[in-house]
Amino acid sequence: MKKQQKIWDKLYLSRVEWHFESKLSDNIKLEGKKVLELGVGTGKTLKSLIGKGAKEIVAIDNSKEAVKIVKNNIKDKNVRVIEGDILDIPLNDNGFDVVVCYYVLNNMLEGDRKRAIGEIKRVLADKGIILFEDFAVGDFIQSRKEGKEVEKNTVKRKDGLICHFFDEKEIKEMFKGYDLEVKTKEFKPFRALNEKRSIVSAVVKNKRF
Repeated sequence: MKKQQKIWDKLYLSRVEWHFESKLSDNIKLEGKKVLELGVGTGKTLKSLIGKGAKEIVAIDNSKEAVKIVKNNIKDKNVRVIEGDILDIPLNDNGFDVVVCYYVLNNMLEGDRKRAIGEIKRVLADKGIILFEDFAVGDFIQSRKEGKEVEKNTVKRKDGLICHFFDEKEIKEMFKGYDLEVKTKEFKPFRALNEKRSIVSAVVKNKRF
């Protein structure tokens, strides 16, 4: 993870401009909830979370440069942004009603993904939910065959960045024993190119009592 952290620090330093907001579904309700966002990045998902009335939001990233960007761009008394590792989340057990995991686990190898899932489950409250979204098998990035495949559906790019592609079966296995709704959507992100974006998303409900 340290190597990946350094890569992301370098990427954020080279792209200091503010990015577009990532919209969450209107069906997602966060009023009065304690929310943890993993891999806050430049804050494009965080902006959408803030607009949904959460009682408290903690946003975490292992890139110190990402944390700097978010702290400089988002000023909200209900939001706390911290530097930390998803493999060892520096927060208490069962502390969050909602854990948001968007485009984070794809940058890990299988062993680290499993460890991260364990940490997500640890910090999730009883009857809490996990909101998951990431790149799916068949996405145009995978189809380009750039870099070297180091594990099944996992590519290591020339710059060293890991990129994994999920399918619905894998998501169900990751959250085995939990109630979940999972779906895959495909669309063309670029009008001029015949490339397909594939995204898998899930709403995972904790059944612990």
